[in-house]
Amino acid sequence: MTTLLIAFLFAWGLCLLLTPIARRLGRQCGAVDEPNARKVHACPVPRTGGVAIIAAHILGLLTIKLIGTDISSLLTSETALLSLWGGAALVFGIGLWDDCKGLAAKPKLAVQVLAATCAFFGGVAIDPSPLFGWLPILDSWLGSYLLTLFWFVLLINAMNLIDGLDGLAGGIALFVCLVLSVIQVINRDFLLALYFLTLAGSVAGFLRYNFNPATIFMGDSGSYYLGFMIAGLSILGSVKSHVGATLTLPLLAMGVPVFDTLFAPVRRIILGRRPFEPDRHHLHHKLLALGLSSKRVVLVLYAVTAALCATALILVNLQDEQSGLLLVLLGVGVVIALNGLGYFRYVDREKVGSWFRDVGFVTGLHRDRRRFLDLQVRINQSQTFDALWETIAHGLALLDIDYGEIRLTSNSEATDVHRNWTRSKKGIDLQAQGLLKMELPLQCQEGRYLGELWLVKDIKRSDLGHYTLSRIEHLRRAVVRTLSRWDKPST
Repeated sequence: MTTLLIAFLFAWGLCLLLTPIARRLGRQCGAVDEPNARKVHACPVPRTGGVAIIAAHILGLLTIKLIGTDISSLLTSETALLSLWGGAALVFGIGLWDDCKGLAAKPKLAVQVLAATCAFFGGVAIDPSPLFGWLPILDSWLGSYLLTLFWFVLLINAMNLIDGLDGLAGGIALFVCLVLSVIQVINRDFLLALYFLTLAGSVAGFLRYNFNPATIFMGDSGSYYLGFMIAGLSILGSVKSHVGATLTLPLLAMGVPVFDTLFAPVRRIILGRRPFEPDRHHLHHKLLALGLSSKRVVLVLYAVTAALCATALILVNLQDEQSGLLLVLLGVGVVIALNGLGYFRYVDREKVGSWFRDVGFVTGLHRDRRRFLDLQVRINQSQTFDALWETIAHGLALLDIDYGEIRLTSNSEATDVHRNWTRSKKGIDLQAQGLLKMELPLQCQEGRYLGELWLVKDIKRSDLGHYTLSRIEHLRRAVVRTLSRWDKPST
């Protein structure tokens, strides 16, 4: 245990010394985070803190190796650990490149996949059997690869996305590494505990300069490295114990960034945006919008993370039934908190119901859509103008239109081909207020003008239907197609 404490303190001290050097390096190389509409800071800040974190982590482990204790002797060049370091070097490198030069999302994601693949084939793999033993397709090397890949990419980007306020990502990483080191000590896996504690010490030293007001950011190099190492070390810990339980604990401890990462693309897709488009709607942005200061938001999320980490530790010592009850209570609390922050306004009953109606209408599953499709077919099959107008009038009734009128022209001269229809026998006052009036030109693709269709809807009597305007356009196109086939309408 003394070796573990020394490792933590030594990595802490190293990062305290190395971070100012990394800060100067960032300024010299131009790796500076400029303020913009999405950023909270008001002045340029170097974003090379990841250099100090990874340097302190590696140097800390090498120094402990030289001490020669029972725990330090566990530091060997195993294939799995070497592949993990190789993948970590890849994500750190691409993150540093992005910090210095800037890079699009796709190349960064590709390197993350490559790094995870490197680790997987080196032996850092999740065994899918306890989770998907009932499904042969997933209970295979392919299932193991996909699950491992998802795990790495999720935790890498979770750490990256939460890095939006001074000290936020570093503090969460510190809590997570500490609690996972304790869990490894409980499991008697002192090697992984050494890795986690050295990483925790590096982050603790970095936080001295990263807490509000920050003079340096960890950048993508730091967040990618932290997310990758936490993901990989967690997998190695799962090899020696129950997979589901071992992976649930880091997932629970990192609940704040993991939730934010999973919900962000869903939120953007619901709002019609690209799933990976940056925005200011992350969890910390919502807390800022409530009026909390940047420092207070960080402390609130620290408290939430600490509570989740404590829950993870409690779960280690509980029986299955007690663990299930605790998770249910935790889930209820999370739902209440998220509802208070307004997350569920995207998925309330009315919006979800409207979305299903849209899907039903577009796919033809909705009964009204099928009825209107039949109307379009009847319009296309009409052989006389009277038959055409009778079908149009039936369609206007389906669309809840109050008045309809059609006028056809021939060689730009008005003809007697003219019909009108009114919903009410009493007629309608076309000069009254609250009327929606539409003049629809009937013009074929060749440019020949065939006439116009006039429609009037009394908004005071009933609101405009959700699909009325799109259906009116489909009606107009069907009428144009039919009229364009006729040389001259027959009356």
